[in-house]
Amino acid sequence: MFPIDDNSLQNPLEDLENLETSDDIESIQELDFSFRQAISILRFLGYALLLFTLFDLADTLTPLQLMNPNWEFQTIGALVEKVVVPLMGFVLIFTGAMTERRRWEMKALGILSWLALIVGLIYCLMLPLGIVNTIRINEINKTQVTSQLDKQTAQIKEVQTQLSSISNEQQLKDLLSVLEKGGIAITPKPGEPVETVKKDLKAFMTGAEERLNNQAKEALSKQSFDLIKRSVKWNIGALIAGVWFIGIWRMTDWARR
Repeated sequence: MFPIDDNSLQNPLEDLENLETSDDIESIQELDFSFRQAISILRFLGYALLLFTLFDLADTLTPLQLMNPNWEFQTIGALVEKVVVPLMGFVLIFTGAMTERRRWEMKALGILSWLALIVGLIYCLMLPLGIVNTIRINEINKTQVTSQLDKQTAQIKEVQTQLSSISNEQQLKDLLSVLEKGGIAITPKPGEPVETVKKDLKAFMTGAEERLNNQAKEALSKQSFDLIKRSVKWNIGALIAGVWFIGIWRMTDWARR
C-alpha cells in the first residue's frame, strides 16, 4: 500500500474554502458598490426635488397679497397640496446618513436639518392662520350674498310699489316695458283687465322674491360647505406636514453634530 499524506488531502480543501471566501467577498463588494451607487442617485434626486420646490415656492408666493384672506387661504392650500415633493426631497437627501458623503455635504446637511425644523414650524403655524381665514372668508361670502340679495329684493319692492300706483293700461304697458328691458318678459292676454294683470304680476313678484331667498340660502350653504371641507383638508394636512418635518429634524441630529 502507498502511504497517504494528510497534507495532500487538506490542501485541496483549503484551496476550495479560499475560493469560496474570495467569491463571497467579491459578491459583497459588488453589492456594496451597487448600494452606494443607488444611495448617490437617490440623494441627487432629493437635491433636485428641493430645487424644484424652491422654484415652485417662488411662483406660489408671488405676487404677495398679505392680509388678503382669500390669497392666504389659497396659498396655504397650494403649499399643503405640494408638500410631498419637499418631504421626499429631505428624506432622500438624508438617506444613508454619513455614508459616502462629499466634503461640502457635511455643513449642508446640518443646515438642511435646521431648515426642516423651520419649515415644520411654519406648517404648524398655518393651522391657526387657516382657521382664522376660514372664518373671515365665510363672513365675506355672507356679506356678498346678502348684499346681492338686498339689491335684488329692493328692485322687486320697487316694482311692487309701482304696481300699487298703476291705474290705467298705459301705465301698465310702461311698467311691462321696463321689466322686459330688465330681462323679465310678461305678456298679458288681449283684453285682460288691468287689475287682473296687476294681480298676476304681484303674485309673480312675490314668488320671485321667495325664489331669490331660497337661491341665496342654497348658494351660501354650498359655499360654506365647500369652504369648510377645504379648510379641514388643508389645515389637517398642514399639521401633519409640520409634524413630519419636525420629525425629520429630530431624526437627523447626527447631521448637526
